[in-house]
Amino acid sequence: TVSGASSYSWTVPNSPTMRGLVRVRDANGVLASSGKFEVLLPGSISGVVVTGGSDGVVGGSPVTITWLASGYLGNTLDIDVSYDGLQTWSTITHGWAYSSATSYVWIAPDTAQSDASIRLTFTAGVMGYSYPFSITLPAQADVAVATSHSDATVWPNPVSSHAFIRCGEMSVASSQLSLHDITGRDVTALVLQVPSADGFEIDATRLVPGVYFYSLSGLPKVSTGQFVVAR
Repeated sequence: TVSGASSYSWTVPNSPTMRGLVRVRDANGVLASSGKFEVLLPGSISGVVVTGGSDGVVGGSPVTITWLASGYLGNTLDIDVSYDGLQTWSTITHGWAYSSATSYVWIAPDTAQSDASIRLTFTAGVMGYSYPFSITLPAQADVAVATSHSDATVWPNPVSSHAFIRCGEMSVASSQLSLHDITGRDVTALVLQVPSADGFEIDATRLVPGVYFYSLSGLPKVSTGQFVVAR
């Protein structure tokens, strides 16, 4: 009996549906119905994994963060990193409209770290953490040391079809160009590269619009950056 009441609390069943409907009938048989609504299962996340290259997580290089998710998690995602055993956090990305993505590419900082961790926070309040990992500096080769820098440039940026990646201080002959999309997928094979005296001309016509990361590996430096394909 809900005499005089204009609201009622109800525990939603733990079963998903795309066609929920609430019907109310009073003592006189007058019927009213709600509009259709969706019932979603509470979300959960597990298996947050941080993956670098063959040498592990190296400073200044692309790192892929992956996770396993199920149920409703919301529409956006915050990704943070801690370098002091979960005491303080720095933002990697905030309010990312991740859609159904289960990975994110991050450029690791160019500093050695021994107790780094990743935290994911979804709109629905669900959180997940990676195991602690280390960030190492680029390895030495003979006397020369590979260090990260950002004097390589992409022009134009955004890219519609063709672009030029200038190597800056690096030698084109000793450089290797690799490309990844925002999910961490290696798309180098999709892009035609034509080396020149001071960089690489790339044909990006086979890339779908979005954000891409490049890495130029070669002594004396390693250069990373990003560009946008827009049409």
